Amino acid sequence: MRTPILAAFAFAMVALHAADAAPAAKAAETAPAVPSKPLTADEQRRGFIQAGFQLGRGSPLPGFRTQYEMSEAEVDAFLSGLRIAMLAGSMEPDADETLQARFGELLNSRVVSKSSRVKAENVAFLAKVDADKSITRTASGLRYRIDKAGSGTKPIPTSQVTCRYTGQLCNGKVFDSTKTRKDEPVTFTLNEVIPGWTEGLQLIAKGGVIHLWIPANLAYGDQEQDVIPAGSVLEFEVELVDVK
Repeated sequence: MRTPILAAFAFAMVALHAADAAPAAKAAETAPAVPSKPLTADEQRRGFIQAGFQLGRGSPLPGFRTQYEMSEAEVDAFLSGLRIAMLAGSMEPDADETLQARFGELLNSRVVSKSSRVKAENVAFLAKVDADKSITRTASGLRYRIDKAGSGTKPIPTSQVTCRYTGQLCNGKVFDSTKTRKDEPVTFTLNEVIPGWTEGLQLIAKGGVIHLWIPANLAYGDQEQDVIPAGSVLEFEVELVDVK
């Protein structure tokens, strides 16, 4: 079982506060920053909206919504509780003493139901992949298709690789892509990522392009990862820009 998301969120907020505390003393030694142009009430409002968005996007909250498949109405109810807490308000315990236990059962039932559905979807998806004769399956269960072999030395697990990529779930939903970040490539050590990447990228050389279908056991297994459901097959198109 993964660390509860709300606990992780609390930890993230503590870390954020600690990170801000160190430069605070130094900042006090200098003159306070003054906006080059006074903010209107509407500009302040928009600024706070942006600040809230950045904090929320970088927190476990999107994953919490995905994990428990919350509706918009449920998100609104959840946020009303956060609002009370932010305003240092108080909340009386619910009169129904069984509510929290029953609510926990509801969340757990959603996780179990989602897990069963996702597993069935991914089994069916891999069956379609395996029916494609252009796709190769390795002994580990990785599926791949080399679209461009590249040239030169292929990476080894300890290589520094630079890549452009797009990753999506079996339903076609993109969960990560360098295209959303001006298509700037990212660099990392090959043995520090999921096993499917470590194995797959060793099959091409610099300039190569490979399509990977990575089963859960070579990705995140039964652990929920933000918007990636537990047990997911991950599909990637990867361009190996450089190898060192």
